[in-house]
Amino acid sequence: MIAGVIAKLLTGGILDKLLDAYKLFQEGKISEAEFRSRVQIAAEETAAETAKATHDSLGKSAILQRAWASVLFLQAAVLVWYQVGASAFQLITGVAWPSPGISLEWAYLLVAAMIGAGPLVMRR
Repeated sequence: MIAGVIAKLLTGGILDKLLDAYKLFQEGKISEAEFRSRVQIAAEETAAETAKATHDSLGKSAILQRAWASVLFLQAAVLVWYQVGASAFQLITGVAWPSPGISLEWAYLLVAAMIGAGPLVMRR
């Protein structure tokens, strides 16, 4: 009973939908294509509900708004530095700015996600 409530809170209800579809598939009441369709629909509905809840929380909480804004601007600053600042540093000093040791694509992905990549990914 408690595990079911916790699972519903953590998964947003998608687990129930997936288990129901799997049970129908195992009983032979739906085809594999119908099963895959139901899984896809459940995933899209859950993603949309999660995005809506996140935006609602962000709209109501000043702390979340400040955190969102600071992360967005810090990542934008990282990208500007590595696109403009590092080149200017090398031009001025003649020494290359040290490599960060990691790929900077994460910063692009984070900024894109923060400004609304969700609808782009879900093609809506």
